[in-house]
Amino acid sequence: KLLFLPSRQYKSTSQTTTTYKDTKKKQKTMESIHPSHRSLTVKSFKVMDVLQRANQLEASGRTIYHCEVGQPESGAPKNVAQAAVSALTGSPSEARMGYTDAFGLKPLRQKISEYYKTKHVDVPEERIGLDR
Repeated sequence: KLLFLPSRQYKSTSQTTTTYKDTKKKQKTMESIHPSHRSLTVKSFKVMDVLQRANQLEASGRTIYHCEVGQPESGAPKNVAQAAVSALTGSPSEARMGYTDAFGLKPLRQKISEYYKTKHVDVPEERIGLDR
């Protein structure tokens, strides 16, 4: 998900203190929340129904070839799998696990900014945020 951030940084100046009374009030509010009548009339996404039934049949011992949602059966390419293993088990200099910058990896944001420049749009990397 690509997000364009406002050019100004907004900072909250308020400090919140949660009391026991606030916690109880929030808990009571959450208990009183129910789905809307309209949301109850929305029909299910059919492919998820098919996937659920296929998983049930598979769990019961039937051989199922999953073609309903386009999930690959071939696994990851070898170089991708090896990179994942290195990231999980490598030395600290090889391992790439942990938190990234809150707005996404800086080199990736730089590349995205460069890409937009080729489209004649100037979006500084500081205004690009990546999510998921």
